[in-house]
Amino acid sequence: MADEAKRNCPACGAGTGFCEPRLLPGFLACPACGMLFAAQRDAGKERATVKEYYSRHDPHEKVARAKGGVFVRGLAALERGRGPGRVLDVGCGYGDFLALAASRGWEPTGLEVAPAAAAAAKKRLGEDRVLLSDLAHADLAPESFDAITLWDVLMYSMDPATDLARCKSLLAPGGRVLLRTRNPSFQRTLLAAWLPFAPLYARAGVLPPTVFHPLMFTPRALRSLLSRAGFGSIRMRNSPLTLGNPYGGMAGALAAFPAKAAVSALARATEALTFGRVLAGPSLLATAQKGEG
Repeated sequence: MADEAKRNCPACGAGTGFCEPRLLPGFLACPACGMLFAAQRDAGKERATVKEYYSRHDPHEKVARAKGGVFVRGLAALERGRGPGRVLDVGCGYGDFLALAASRGWEPTGLEVAPAAAAAAKKRLGEDRVLLSDLAHADLAPESFDAITLWDVLMYSMDPATDLARCKSLLAPGGRVLLRTRNPSFQRTLLAAWLPFAPLYARAGVLPPTVFHPLMFTPRALRSLLSRAGFGSIRMRNSPLTLGNPYGGMAGALAAFPAKAAVSALARATEALTFGRVLAGPSLLATAQKGEG
């Protein structure tokens, strides 16, 4: 682990004690907050991969339908105790979340780095509503938004602390940020259960159900990251699951329904019984607020 001593944890800032977790070569685990992060990253390659995926391979219409309930839950969290306002969606894709937000009275703005997705979102929402830009270089005025969302985006950030600091500067006092990320605890447990039977599943054409992105935030890591960026009123919960399997065929989608229903019920029960201290779902939904002044 030559690079181990050269970097700090992207979430909590810890700088020592990293180890390579079992079954996950190429990742490091932070002993302080439990975060997993890729030991080696190539920003240019990752950006090119994202552009290629959204341009050629993403079944965005199916994904949008599958995420409908997730988006509704997120909007409810942003609207808690207040009405709609100005919302910025970082990594807005084809504009599905922003279209829903606009239908509920929000004033939408999107950022997107994939040209094909940005063009489609512009056509859908309006030319001036979507910028082909990343968060760092977007020409946006300070304190110009009441809410900022990052749906499954922070997992690819090269510097999440800086990105969240940028979000804070763009939020008006009292504004809220919403994040959705994968839960590494769930993904690691599922991986351990999957691997002994992986050859059988492969012969049957069943794809691995686990997802590991360059940054995998535990609830403790997310809370630490948001606190370090200056946010307060941090709330963490299990994210609702997407419906079916939008990335697979009909058979995969049908098989996913009962499995997801069982996982969702178990995650909700665990969250309720532990008063939110244990979040066991596949993904996490976090909200935080910028101070009033």
